[in-house]
This record gives sequence, structure tokens and C-alpha cells, in this order.
Amino acid sequence: MTPEERKLIKDLTKCDFTELEKHLKEKYKKKEKQYAYCKINGREQKIKNCNVERPGLFCPINNNNLMGKLKKRIKPEDIIINCSEDKIPEPPPRHTWKKVEHDNKSSWLAKWNDNLTGKYKYIILDASSNIEQEKNRKIYETARELHKHIAKIRENYRADWTSSDPEDRQRGVAMYFIDTLAFRVGSNNTNTITREDEEENEMDKEDPVGCCNLKVKHIQLCEKNKVRFDYFGKCSVRYCRIVPVEELVYENLKSFTNNKDKDDALFDMIDNNKINNYLKSQMPNLTAKFVRTYRACTTFENYLNTKINRTDTLADKVKALKQATLEVAKLCNHKNKDRFEIQSSKMNYIDPRIAIAWCKRNEVPLTKFYSKTQQTYFKWAIDEINRVGAYFVFAKYNI
Repeated sequence: MTPEERKLIKDLTKCDFTELEKHLKEKYKKKEKQYAYCKINGREQKIKNCNVERPGLFCPINNNNLMGKLKKRIKPEDIIINCSEDKIPEPPPRHTWKKVEHDNKSSWLAKWNDNLTGKYKYIILDASSNIEQEKNRKIYETARELHKHIAKIRENYRADWTSSDPEDRQRGVAMYFIDTLAFRVGSNNTNTITREDEEENEMDKEDPVGCCNLKVKHIQLCEKNKVRFDYFGKCSVRYCRIVPVEELVYENLKSFTNNKDKDDALFDMIDNNKINNYLKSQMPNLTAKFVRTYRACTTFENYLNTKINRTDTLADKVKALKQATLEVAKLCNHKNKDRFEIQSSKMNYIDPRIAIAWCKRNEVPLTKFYSKTQQTYFKWAIDEINRVGAYFVFAKYNI
């Protein structure tokens, strides 16, 4: 405040900022109308993040080797635009775009290379856009289709444990971890940040550890067929647990670690491509990501079906919804500062139709689980349950 204002204003709590707030909201709406929407196939679509990241020190949610590193200012010369050939936006005065592409098979609108990770960051469509809604629906439908094939897949990978081919044995054990422990598949060749990365809003200095890039140092064989895992996965979240495994899995792990140094690959004969190609041979379009989603959805659905009665109070039902989501967070190891965090599980891994149908059957207001904003992301699911009824089942006989 100026010296004159200080003489007039002695107590800020008595000031009325209503007009200022109104002015700022109107200013934001004008900016949003100009930059927060695009047209695809003639239809207006909302953009999720219409601003590039500001420069500054990187402050991750979880422990990260990049903490305190400087994020540089993003200039137009760093940005690649994706648009129609006749609708190229003008860059700011005295600037040029790095490149303009016309990829009509992708929905990203702009991207730039992050100076800390060397990976691309994207301007993408909002989850409420009809394109993202349809993409979301297809993800859960593919995971749901897996239920028809999961028994055979499990039978096949268990048979691999006793194969004479060491590659088959490694694949069988890796599949066991991906299915039973809901491990990410892992990759050594990641050069982009996906929608899920955007949702979880983090960066990794190195490719995060997943199943296929586990090293010998990441596991410890304990007594009585138990294995201790200790590694940093996606978003630098630590996975540290002792889990029981089947005897044949334990014996195979012994052979996989035999005569290897601690920095050697545990699964040195397979990679994420081999795992995903194997899964596609079991079911069209199937990848390890869908197995993880399937496990999350069935965990959520099973909990709700076994832990609550229709006669329970509303408070008990709401508590059950939160606890079911927490079970998914534990399965998928979704954490924030060493605490399990349910938002990523709720928004990225649980088929919203399960929760919406359950709430409808049990007379629980949907706002008790999804906020009004979150409901716009899952409009497709709300419309479907309103159309087909409240007795939607993700997996008829959960396994």
C-alpha cells in the first residue's frame, strides 16, 4: 500500500474486496474464453492446461533427485504446435514457433522438451472433452473385457514357471507380479510424458522402476517364500514391502539372481515390449496397463460388494467408498509423502460406472464420492448408468 492508503486502511478484515474479486474473475473468464478452448472436427473442446509451466525451482511432491533444480522459462521457440494446416496460430511478436505439425491422429495441441528430464510435456484436452471421455470409456471397456480371458492368462503364465525355456520362466514370473501385485510393466525407453503422468503431476530423473527393469538389488529373498521389494517407481514413489509368493515363483527368483551382480537386471531376457506383445496374443489390444486397471477395478468392486449392506447408515456407506478406494491406492502404491493417496486411484484406475451404480443402488448422493468438477470428467459413465440402470457390474464373477 502507498503511505496515503496506510493512513486510511488500518484493518484489512474490514475491507470489502468483492468488486476486486469480481473484476479478477471476469478477467480470467475473458482469458479462458480466448485460450482454454479449441475446435476439433468442428466441435469446441476444453483444454486442460492452456498455460506452459512457469520458470522456477522444481518442488516435487515426493523425494526426487531433481528437487531444487531450476526449470527454465519456456519460450515460443521451444514449442511445437499441432494444428490444422489452415489454422496455424500466430506466435507472440518477434518470436517464432520451434515447429508446426499437422498430426490429426493425436490429440495433443502443443509440446515442449522439459529441461530437467529431457521428456516432452504437453498441452492436452481436458478430461471433460468428448474425445477424452470416449478414450476413457474405451480404457475401462478393454479392462472389463479382460475378465473373459484372465483365467486362461493365469493358467498360461503359471505353466511358464516350469518351462525349459528360461525366457518363458522370466515372462511367467513377471506376469505374476503384474497381475498379483499390480506392478507397472516398466520401461527403459520412455521419452514422453503420458496423460497419466500429467494427472499425477510429477517428473522423474530416470525411467521409473517397474517390473521389467527390476534389478537384483531391488529384491531380497526372505524365508518362507517371501520377497522384499525396495525400489523407487513412478514419480519417485518408494515401493518397500515384504510379500508372500508362490513356491515356484520363489525358486525361479533364486535362479534369476544366481551369479548376478546387484546392478544386473533381474529379468534380463524380457522387456516391456515382449510382455505387451505376449498379452496381445492372449487378447486383442491388451497391455500390462489394462491388467493393472482390471486389478484396481475388481479390488474396488469386491470391497464394496462384501463390506457393506444396504441397511447400513449413509456415513457407513461413504466410509466404505473411501476405504475401497484406499484399498486400490495400496494395491497400486499411490502415495503422497509416504501416505497412501486416493485421488489418483479414483480418477485414473477405478471405472466410474462401478461407483456411480453402487451409489445409485445404495441411495448415496454422488457428490459424496465425486465432486461436481469430477462428475464432468465422468459424464459418459453417469449417462450410461442412467441409461442401463443401477445394476452395472464390472466383472460378473470377480477373481
